Amino acid sequence: MKKNLPAVILAAAVILASCASNSVSAVSSESKNSGQTAFSENLPSKNSKKNLFKGKGIAVAVCQPEISGTEKNEEWISQYFQDSLTTKFSRFSKMTVLDRKNESLIKAEQELSESGYYSDENAAQIGQLTNAQIVVIGSIRKIAGSYEVNFRANDVTTNEIRASTDGRYSASEIQSGKAVSKTAESLLEGLGIEFTDKEKAAFAESDQNENSSIMNLAKGNSAKENDSLIEALAAYSQVGGKWTWQYEAMSNSSQIISGSFNPVGILAKIDSYSAKIEHWNKIFSQLEEYMNENSMFIVYDFSYVKDNNINMQKRTADLEIHPGIKCVPNAVAMKVWAKVMNEWKPLSEDRNNNVWIKSVSKPVFGAYEGGRYTAERWVPYSLRYVFTVNVGLFDDDGYLIKKFKVNADSDEGFIARDGGFIVDEVVPKPQRNYFSGGKWKTVYFEGINADDLKHGMNFRVIDAKTEIFSRQGRVYKTPAAILSREEFIQEYPF
Repeated sequence: MKKNLPAVILAAAVILASCASNSVSAVSSESKNSGQTAFSENLPSKNSKKNLFKGKGIAVAVCQPEISGTEKNEEWISQYFQDSLTTKFSRFSKMTVLDRKNESLIKAEQELSESGYYSDENAAQIGQLTNAQIVVIGSIRKIAGSYEVNFRANDVTTNEIRASTDGRYSASEIQSGKAVSKTAESLLEGLGIEFTDKEKAAFAESDQNENSSIMNLAKGNSAKENDSLIEALAAYSQVGGKWTWQYEAMSNSSQIISGSFNPVGILAKIDSYSAKIEHWNKIFSQLEEYMNENSMFIVYDFSYVKDNNINMQKRTADLEIHPGIKCVPNAVAMKVWAKVMNEWKPLSEDRNNNVWIKSVSKPVFGAYEGGRYTAERWVPYSLRYVFTVNVGLFDDDGYLIKKFKVNADSDEGFIARDGGFIVDEVVPKPQRNYFSGGKWKTVYFEGINADDLKHGMNFRVIDAKTEIFSRQGRVYKTPAAILSREEFIQEYPF
């Protein structure tokens, strides 16, 4: 990913942002001149069935909900709900929706949310500051592993609660978009917004690509706020969909990588160099930790069992389990590594940076390649890795009958090669290519006593580890997430 966007694209983004801003401002200006109109005055007549009521002429502000009882790594849920509700309100109504970046909404939230909670009185004040007739406020509270979600839509022109909804959702219902879809649908229906049959079906089936983009943008912003820079980059790398979402993700990624250094004078330069060293040491330290924890998956599929070498005298048989096990690189981790290293490369090659760049501690994860025919380069992986997986044969009562260790070398390295030498840039592959590129390793169990199988038979991965070997003989041991084939495809769709 290039550091600077092309000028044409940037210009287009500015124009789009300006158009969106003007749209909201025009409504706000109109409201100022004519005074706020009560929501009830905009309701459709009983005989207007042909033209479904969509709330045209009404401005709505969706505030960031209060969140409590969660861990730091769950704080993204608040922005996720705000952005998701904003998106669905815009799609399924003709109301003018003030999004998270609206200047008047930002100012109102900053002035009124010192406690992190919006009261009905706050809603009225937000309406006055933003010229919105409807203000949506809410709260999300984690209790005993589930999430209590409460939202209400206040008509600030009449001081009435026009719609409210509450529900209790699991973590999977939050991440899948089910919780936010139900919340949005209830609020819009409560506001009198009528849906076509097609729109009702669209609510029932959440757009997973859209949901993933909104969620990862929120995760990235939350991680960035908590100074978890590499986690933020990993989340931003998975943002697709609307250009506005992608632009924010790319812009924030660039801010993380480049930092902000504008030295003037000798003392300022020295301070700037110190800041750059601290900045890159932080990035590389977090990158090393992230890669060591997230670089690989162990995927298993034990769908077919074949028996061999049946011995009737001993009442034993050998078992083959297919397809078996494979080690799969994490495409997101590859993207993160490539992003950081591709930004680092021009800095390290610029002689003007020699005064500070030698003080940066590069990540030890991976192999440091150099020699007569190649420039010194940092690459994410050496040419070889191995994985070790312990698979257990259990009966239905959970009793371990036998354990088998699977050892396998890599089929290919994770780095690009050109003529046998390491190339400068790491170009990540799509996750589907990483998955299909590796070979399955068959699992064998020898001499299984038939009497041990009276209470059933099933196979489970007990534990797994991977080892990466550099050309210098160094070994890096890394954990690996263990997923079934079905879990892997569901969590990391092709």
